Formats: sequence, structure tokens, C-alpha cells
Amino acid sequence: MSSKRDFFLHLIVVIALFVVLIFGFFYVYLPWTTNHGQSITVPNLTGKTLTEIDKIMDEQHLRYHVNDSVYAPDMRPLSVISQYPKVGNKVKENRKIYITVSSLKPPLIKMPKLIDASLLNAQMVLQSYGLRVGKITKRPYYAQNAVLEQLYQGNKIQAGDQIGKGSYIDLVVGDGISNVKIPLPNLVDFEMDDALRFLESNNIEFEVFYDENSKKEVGIVSKQKPAYQEGDSIRQGQTMEIFISGKNPNKVILEEPVNEGGTNE
Repeated sequence: MSSKRDFFLHLIVVIALFVVLIFGFFYVYLPWTTNHGQSITVPNLTGKTLTEIDKIMDEQHLRYHVNDSVYAPDMRPLSVISQYPKVGNKVKENRKIYITVSSLKPPLIKMPKLIDASLLNAQMVLQSYGLRVGKITKRPYYAQNAVLEQLYQGNKIQAGDQIGKGSYIDLVVGDGISNVKIPLPNLVDFEMDDALRFLESNNIEFEVFYDENSKKEVGIVSKQKPAYQEGDSIRQGQTMEIFISGKNPNKVILEEPVNEGGTNE
């Protein structure tokens, strides 16, 4: 009788220990090692730099991975633009947060041609290229709001030049013909550079032509339109035609084709 009683007693003890072990594993050990029933609220990382989120991740017992980088002109370099999981989501400890950051340098693009375009059109083109409108300066010119110059950091920039996306482009645009009159200058016998410099400084537009039949020294103004008359005046923004003695250095000379089949009789 005692042997049976001892057997059942031992069996009960074994079953009790087994139950305790199962309970301890699933309800104590497993939750302790996996944070079962516990969660961490994903913090807001947007706008923070990598240095700043290093500290946040350590404090929250989370990790992060830079998934991509894109150019964002209005954000600090290497700051967070987006994240996944989103802010406020519940995650487990040591969860990896995937982030997209702003690139360190803007990508290079080709500068568009804005000269002769209207101001409105130029603004739309700049926006489509990812560039921004900077300072707009007006100058007397017969075509009002026509773009006369495109500038980057104070210097003229040509169409096709490489420029960083997000850069500011300053524009000089026409303001129509001014009511301001100045005495009509006599530029004949001036050197070309001096004549053009005078016209630019007085906000007089000009067109340059070359006079191959002139007997004057090459590079000298041979005539002008309107021709000089004492007492005449010209308005700022009007256009003068300047004729320069000599051949046009930019003129393309076409060679006559060679007749490879011989001379036709």
C-alpha cells in the first residue's frame, strides 16, 4: 500500500514540477526575453540629424537603417525626411526603423535658357528644373518683362552650364521704354568695347552689325542708327544699331563643294 501511495505522490510531484516549468517558461521566461505584451512607441525622427537620432535610438532601445537619400533643399543635410514604421506605431524593443535622409550635396543639372523668355515663363521653367527664383531686377528695355540676363551668385550663367539643384537664379528683366531721355551719343570712331560699355551704362539697348566695306580700322564704330544729330535725344530702353568696321568674327564661311566627278562641259 505504501509503495502505491509513494508512487502516486512522486507522480503528483513530477506533474506539479512539469506544470510549474511550463508555466514559468511561457509566462515568465518567454515574456521576459521577448518583451511579450510590452511595446515601444515609434518616436518622431523627421528633421533630426543622424547624430541626434543616434541618441534617441539608444534611449528607446531601437535601431535604424538609412534606406535612401534624396535632395531636399529646405532641410538640413543628412536629416530625416521620412521613416518607417510611422510615428506613433507600436514596435518591439530592438526593432529597426528605416529612414530616408536628405543628401549631403544637391545633384547637378543643366541650366535652362531663359533669355528672351517672359518673366512668368522663366519662373515656371526654373520651378520645373528644381531651381528657385532669386532677385528680380528691372532695366529699361522695349520688351517689358522679357528676361535680359540670368545670373547665379552675381555672375552670368549660360544655358547648359552645370548647377546644383535648388540654386537661386537672379533675373534681369525689361521694364519697358523709360521716359528718361539722354542726349543722343555720337559713337562713330569709338572702339567697339568702349561704345558698348557706354550704351550699357546708360541703359540703351543695342544691336551690333559688321561693316566689311568700311575704310576705318577694324573694331571701330563706322556708323550708328539713329545717326547723330546735335540736340537729338534717345530714351533709356530704346535700341541703337552699331556698325563695326571689319568682318564678323562669328560668321560661318561655307566652302564650295568639290566636284569629285570632274568638270561638266
